[in-house]
Amino acid sequence: MHPTTCPSRGASPTALATSAVARLLNPILFVGERRSPRAMAMDVDWTHGHLSAKTLYEALRAIGLDPSERLYVNLFRHPPAPLEVDPKVVEELARHRLGGGPVIALGKKVAAYL
Repeated sequence: MHPTTCPSRGASPTALATSAVARLLNPILFVGERRSPRAMAMDVDWTHGHLSAKTLYEALRAIGLDPSERLYVNLFRHPPAPLEVDPKVVEELARHRLGGGPVIALGKKVAAYL
Protein backbone atom coordinates (compact mmCIF):
# COMPACT_ATOMS: atom_id res chain seq x y z
CA MET A 1 0.00 0.00 0.00
CA HIS A 2 1.28 3.49 -0.81
CA PRO A 3 2.28 5.44 2.34
CA THR A 4 -0.16 8.28 1.62
CA THR A 5 -3.14 5.99 1.17
CA CYS A 6 -5.69 5.85 3.94
CA PRO A 7 -6.20 2.15 4.67
CA SER A 8 -9.81 2.61 5.72
CA ARG A 9 -10.94 4.27 2.51
CA GLY A 10 -8.15 3.84 -0.02
CA ALA A 11 -7.94 7.61 -0.58
CA SER A 12 -5.01 9.91 0.06
CA PRO A 13 -5.17 12.30 3.03
CA THR A 14 -5.25 15.21 0.58
CA ALA A 15 -8.25 13.75 -1.24
CA LEU A 16 -10.01 13.11 2.08
CA ALA A 17 -9.31 16.68 3.26
CA THR A 18 -10.54 18.12 -0.04
CA SER A 19 -13.74 16.11 0.14
CA ALA A 20 -14.25 17.17 3.77
CA VAL A 21 -13.92 20.84 2.79
CA ALA A 22 -16.35 20.33 -0.09
CA ARG A 23 -18.90 18.82 2.31
CA LEU A 24 -18.57 21.82 4.62
CA LEU A 25 -18.94 24.34 1.82
CA ASN A 26 -21.70 22.47 -0.02
CA PRO A 27 -24.73 21.60 2.07
CA ILE A 28 -26.51 18.28 1.73
CA LEU A 29 -29.08 18.33 -1.06
CA PHE A 30 -32.10 16.17 -0.21
CA VAL A 31 -34.08 15.05 -3.26
CA GLY A 32 -37.73 14.18 -2.74
CA GLU A 33 -40.25 12.77 -5.18
CA ARG A 34 -42.77 15.59 -5.66
CA ARG A 35 -45.17 17.78 -3.71
CA SER A 36 -48.29 16.04 -2.59
CA PRO A 37 -51.72 17.51 -3.26
CA ARG A 38 -52.02 18.05 0.51
CA ALA A 39 -48.73 20.00 0.65
CA MET A 40 -49.91 22.10 -2.27
CA ALA A 41 -53.25 22.78 -0.55
CA MET A 42 -51.39 23.80 2.63
CA ASP A 43 -48.92 25.85 0.55
CA VAL A 44 -45.90 24.14 2.17
CA ASP A 45 -42.78 22.50 0.83
CA TRP A 46 -39.66 20.82 2.28
CA THR A 47 -38.39 24.10 3.72
CA HIS A 48 -41.40 24.47 6.03
CA GLY A 49 -40.77 21.24 7.95
CA HIS A 50 -44.34 19.93 7.73
CA LEU A 51 -45.82 16.63 6.51
CA SER A 52 -43.02 14.40 5.12
CA ALA A 53 -40.38 16.96 6.04
CA LYS A 54 -41.32 16.78 9.72
CA THR A 55 -39.67 13.39 10.26
CA LEU A 56 -36.61 14.41 8.27
CA TYR A 57 -36.25 17.63 10.27
CA GLU A 58 -36.54 15.72 13.54
CA ALA A 59 -33.86 13.25 12.44
CA LEU A 60 -31.51 16.05 11.33
CA ARG A 61 -31.94 17.87 14.63
CA ALA A 62 -31.38 14.62 16.56
CA ILE A 63 -27.89 14.35 15.03
CA GLY A 64 -27.10 18.02 15.52
CA LEU A 65 -27.77 19.31 12.00
CA ASP A 66 -29.81 22.44 11.33
CA PRO A 67 -32.48 21.66 8.68
CA SER A 68 -32.42 25.27 7.48
CA GLU A 69 -28.80 24.80 6.39
CA ARG A 70 -29.71 21.97 3.99
CA LEU A 71 -31.10 22.13 0.45
CA TYR A 72 -34.29 20.44 -0.75
CA VAL A 73 -35.71 19.76 -4.20
CA ASN A 74 -38.29 17.45 -5.73
CA LEU A 75 -37.18 15.41 -8.73
CA PHE A 76 -40.56 15.08 -10.41
CA ARG A 77 -42.89 17.80 -11.65
CA HIS A 78 -45.69 18.79 -9.29
CA PRO A 79 -49.26 17.51 -9.72
CA PRO A 80 -51.35 17.66 -11.79
CA ALA A 81 -48.46 17.08 -14.21
CA PRO A 82 -47.71 13.45 -15.00
CA LEU A 83 -44.93 11.80 -13.01
CA GLU A 84 -41.98 13.02 -15.08
CA VAL A 85 -38.55 14.30 -14.15
CA ASP A 86 -38.15 18.07 -13.97
CA PRO A 87 -35.17 18.92 -16.23
CA LYS A 88 -34.39 22.05 -14.20
CA VAL A 89 -33.92 19.90 -11.11
CA VAL A 90 -31.61 17.56 -13.04
CA GLU A 91 -29.46 20.59 -13.97
CA GLU A 92 -29.43 21.72 -10.33
CA LEU A 93 -28.38 18.23 -9.19
CA ALA A 94 -25.56 18.15 -11.72
CA ARG A 95 -24.24 21.57 -10.62
CA HIS A 96 -24.42 20.55 -6.98
CA ARG A 97 -22.54 17.28 -7.57
CA LEU A 98 -19.91 18.97 -9.76
CA GLY A 99 -19.28 21.36 -6.88
CA GLY A 100 -18.68 18.41 -4.58
CA GLY A 101 -22.02 18.61 -2.80
CA PRO A 102 -23.57 15.49 -1.31
CA VAL A 103 -26.97 14.33 -2.57
CA ILE A 104 -29.41 12.12 -0.66
CA ALA A 105 -32.39 10.52 -2.38
CA LEU A 106 -35.63 10.37 -0.40
CA GLY A 107 -37.62 7.38 -1.56
CA LYS A 108 -37.28 4.43 -3.93
CA LYS A 109 -38.37 6.22 -7.11
CA VAL A 110 -35.83 9.00 -6.60
CA ALA A 111 -33.09 6.55 -5.62
CA ALA A 112 -33.77 4.47 -8.72
CA TYR A 113 -33.47 7.55 -10.93
CA LEU A 114 -30.34 8.90 -9.27
